[in-house]
Amino acid sequence: MKLKKIKLLTLAIPLLFSLNSCDKKESNGGGTQVEESGLEVNVTLSNPEDIQVTEPKKVASNNKNGLNDKPNIKEFKEFDAIQTAGIPVEEKNKKLLAETTSPGNVPVPMKDGTKYVLFLFKKTGSTQTYYTHRVLTANQGTPGNAATQRIDVIKGDTYYWYAYSFNSADNPAIATYTNTSLTLPGIQNKELVYAAGEVTISATGNKPLNISFLQQMARISIEFDARGMFTDDIEKINAELFSGTTTPTKLNLKKGDFNLLTGTFVPASVLDYELPNQVHNSVTPPPTPMFVNVEPLYNDRKVAYIYSVPTTDIAAFRVKLKDLSIKIDNNTTRAFTNLESNFDFTAVKIQKNKNYRLKIDLIESPLNLTGLGYNSLGIVSGSRLVRWARQNIYFTGEGNRNPYRFYHTYAHQQNKDYKSMFAFLSDQPAKYKDQSIFATNGGDPCLKVHPVNVWRSANNDDWKSLGEADKSLIGSSQTSTANAPTRNKNLTYYSNGSDGVTSTLGYWEFDSESAVPQAGTYPSNKLRFNANGYIGEVSIINEFLLTFSNSSHGSSAYYWAQENLITLLGIPGLLDVGQAYTYFTRNDGFNKVEHNYNLTLGLLGLSVLESNFYNVRCVRN
Repeated sequence: MKLKKIKLLTLAIPLLFSLNSCDKKESNGGGTQVEESGLEVNVTLSNPEDIQVTEPKKVASNNKNGLNDKPNIKEFKEFDAIQTAGIPVEEKNKKLLAETTSPGNVPVPMKDGTKYVLFLFKKTGSTQTYYTHRVLTANQGTPGNAATQRIDVIKGDTYYWYAYSFNSADNPAIATYTNTSLTLPGIQNKELVYAAGEVTISATGNKPLNISFLQQMARISIEFDARGMFTDDIEKINAELFSGTTTPTKLNLKKGDFNLLTGTFVPASVLDYELPNQVHNSVTPPPTPMFVNVEPLYNDRKVAYIYSVPTTDIAAFRVKLKDLSIKIDNNTTRAFTNLESNFDFTAVKIQKNKNYRLKIDLIESPLNLTGLGYNSLGIVSGSRLVRWARQNIYFTGEGNRNPYRFYHTYAHQQNKDYKSMFAFLSDQPAKYKDQSIFATNGGDPCLKVHPVNVWRSANNDDWKSLGEADKSLIGSSQTSTANAPTRNKNLTYYSNGSDGVTSTLGYWEFDSESAVPQAGTYPSNKLRFNANGYIGEVSIINEFLLTFSNSSHGSSAYYWAQENLITLLGIPGLLDVGQAYTYFTRNDGFNKVEHNYNLTLGLLGLSVLESNFYNVRCVRN
């Protein structure tokens, strides 16, 4: 009898792992010639597809400028959150690093080091009997090295093959098998990818064997995204999972035995089991879910995966965030403990190879102030609630991850910190707004803070709610002490070490209506405006700021009020008219709103909107 050896080898080739050998003959020691021939095995993996769900309705913005509507926001004392089921708007049509979300669920290479098991059953007529099995490893092997693995098969025979993996580098459990059965018992809360088929060993040449694994479990992804709290590092996160939302109990999932010969779960074996409530980012053994990075190179998004046998839907359930610690911009830790932040989700309709994605964007909480309201004639009338960002917006640089952020502390900005000094209507600091039809910059930087459309720049009405005098249409300036903040003269400023010194730089504060958070290390619940000064008009090259000075640092605070200009004839840059407002405080304790005296525009294609460079404060959209 002639035998044929199958060499199994994973190659570093994009989109497949190739298992191959060369042709030769050798003796098996008993006089029988064993003929070796090649068999290519292409191994790929299809990750679960995201289930598409209907987007929640959005809420109209408190914004007269007609900017984008805001998403629904869930408010807590410590922070706010946006809760989404399915793929968030800004991530649609993007291929995530950790998940395949592309149309058609395109197979991808199995990760290096992942172990999988291949069983062969010999086909004889209409029956099959166990022949052999091997544990294989997806790796970067090359032909002829120790990574080559062989399976002896009979030339000309036909085999049923069955392959499975738990998509892990750990040694996989070997299925229970007899001559006529092949079963994986007790699969619970873990991945199970599987493929099966038939192959006939050619008598004349190679026969390719394509293995494309498919997920057999239903997956639920629970993701927390802290980019809206302006951190690069989630140091700690603990959550709990519950079944139900009114009287929560432990979350029930399904477990069962998987019949590899039929590719189905054995109905009689499918049972309920309780998932441990706790989900965290410590190292613990399964079946406790753990938070891992969504994107391997970034620590600002964490996800925990839970898996269930897809026989019945999962009832409504609750995710409770218990603890959260993040690293902030002065390299200290902001810790939120003993939280009661509940996120309730409706029943989950689960299917195999489907991913039900639950995403929670954590957002910096605002400070609420109710101030003066104004009617259409500009006369004080009623009140106006404005939800202010705690600190100024700054820009980390083009191409950086999460480039638009708020400062975490109340430390004064350095005298030449241009990252937070914006020209009028420019969305990048230290750069003038190009008003031409070829403009590549401009707009509201606050709208670009992650998640998008949650914040916007404070407009004139927002600033006026803090108190100011009536102002003529032409733009002559007046001053007023109405609702003016108290100048903290002679108060020692302590920066928590962020600027390295103790100074007497000035600032102004308003008492907000926001409660002091029960947890976390926010500086206070007071709305503060630091005397960061401003940068005057300077010479520029290619619209970029070169050098500047700030003589008013420590004594004055200047902010832009975001107001849309009117474009005549509908052609940007041809002629824009309107008023640019600034809000500033000085040592005299007055508020002042004035028309920007140097709002100048050029001709079509040559318009550069020149102005001073001021801070920008965001408010909730």
